[in-house]
Parts: sequence; C-alpha cells; structure tokens
Amino acid sequence: MKKHLRPLFAGIAVSITCLSAAPALAVGSEEELKMEKAFKAADKNSDGKLSPAEAKDGMPRVSKNFKRIDKDKDGFVTLAEIQAVMAEKK
Repeated sequence: MKKHLRPLFAGIAVSITCLSAAPALAVGSEEELKMEKAFKAADKNSDGKLSPAEAKDGMPRVSKNFKRIDKDKDGFVTLAEIQAVMAEKK
C-alpha cells in the first residue's frame, strides 16, 4: 500500500467503527431520555428529587428499590442516583 493512502484507509476504518457503534449509543440515549421523562413526571414539586411518596405514585420500580437507590441516605432519590444504579447493572 502506498504511504500516502494509509491515513485515508485509517480514517475510513475509524468511521466504520464509529458508525457501527452509533445504534448502541442511540439506544442508551433513548433509554436515558425515557428515564428522565418518567422522573420529571413523578417529581410533582419539581425539586429534582423524588420522595418515597412521589416514587410510589410515579415510578414503582424505583419505589420498590428506594433504599438501595438512595446512596446518600437523605430520604430522597435523584435522577443521578437512579442512573448510577442502572449503570451498575450493565
């Protein structure tokens, strides 16, 4: 292979790799958007955290695992805490 074509082929290989990973990234992003939307709907007072009552009414799976998700044990669950637990499962 001619030396002047090596960067071109390397660039093409990187592009193909990135494109093949794009669907996986999109699925994760879609899942995150759904979670954020559900969190905002459940957060009735819009304070950025869910009380046990808000979780029970709007996010039953979060409610069921509330104590495990509430890492800082402040009695509330934030979106970041939920996402951290979800990331542990991956």
